[in-house]
Amino acid sequence: MISEKEIKRYLQIVRDLAGENGFYDIHVHPFEIIFDSVDYHPSNLQKGLYGTGNTLFRPPEIADLKSDSGLRPGREKSGPWKPEYHMINLRRIYSHTGPEVFGHHMALSGIDKVLLLPVAPPNGILDRRMEAMAGIFGEDQRFSFSSSVPNAVKDHDIIEFVRDEIRKFKIVAVKLHPNITGIDLGSRSGKERVESILESCEEFRLPLVVHGGRSPVLRNLEAVEYGSIRNFEEIHWGISKRAVIIAHAGGYGCDPIEMEKEILPVLKRLLSRLSNLMIDLSGLEMESLALVLRDVDVKRILFGSDALYAAPWTVLAKLAHAIKGTGMGLEETLMQIGSVNPSKFIFKETGIKA
Repeated sequence: MISEKEIKRYLQIVRDLAGENGFYDIHVHPFEIIFDSVDYHPSNLQKGLYGTGNTLFRPPEIADLKSDSGLRPGREKSGPWKPEYHMINLRRIYSHTGPEVFGHHMALSGIDKVLLLPVAPPNGILDRRMEAMAGIFGEDQRFSFSSSVPNAVKDHDIIEFVRDEIRKFKIVAVKLHPNITGIDLGSRSGKERVESILESCEEFRLPLVVHGGRSPVLRNLEAVEYGSIRNFEEIHWGISKRAVIIAHAGGYGCDPIEMEKEILPVLKRLLSRLSNLMIDLSGLEMESLALVLRDVDVKRILFGSDALYAAPWTVLAKLAHAIKGTGMGLEETLMQIGSVNPSKFIFKETGIKA
């Protein structure tokens, strides 16, 4: 367990480190992406707050934290899959959104700026969500936007689609979630799809954030393993010279044994082969965090929380605790992961001031 007192000390270190440099979260979802069944309305009582009904928004609070605390929907490996339970739980977690909600999380965690990651559903287009995101967050400089390519867009039209997203929404990155969008990275068509997306990233100098790992909770159970790290090796990630960030260090939904024996060997090969590949550490257990920190150069790691699926303060606390446990310099490592790397590879690479 990490005590409340220790967590507050870690978060104060982040605030002190950030200073004028800033501390960044490159993995934040403005809306619930798994079931995508929530619509929001502005609050009559509070500016910047959007909700699904009349429920009261309660700002996050720091408390003692179990080392493996955090939401990883469907992580359990036994028992029936109950989508009704997960949908109810995720609707509760995402019952509110907006600058007011994320602002509380950011202030509590010492985070200055975040990258919002909408995800294209398996069917249809993303316009409604992109327009909602722009309407809710567009006036607040703390929030930068990415976009995600819907399956309705043909491979040969992806460059034009991304061009339009830049014009309409000023996106600074592209998000790829194979499992949710339904792109099988192990198939020929899936590989070609990803490489077309990479071509658009190179064309417009945009980084790509790609989900790595399984997704235990999905409408389409056939897609649970589409983003498994074993499917990454035959994709030509070097088509784009821009940063490609493998979210969750390629190990979402995987336990520490899998991380050590199956995920990290592949991840290390990929990172050694291509200098533009990076990772974030969202969605990992404490033991897995320590394994990744041991094996991956901190210059290749960016901070991502996966909010609101996990509260950013919990992810920062676990990260700081894992860094401390490895014997690495706490302040130097946090600064590299949360400030130096994101400002270099996400917010400044595209000419957007962080």
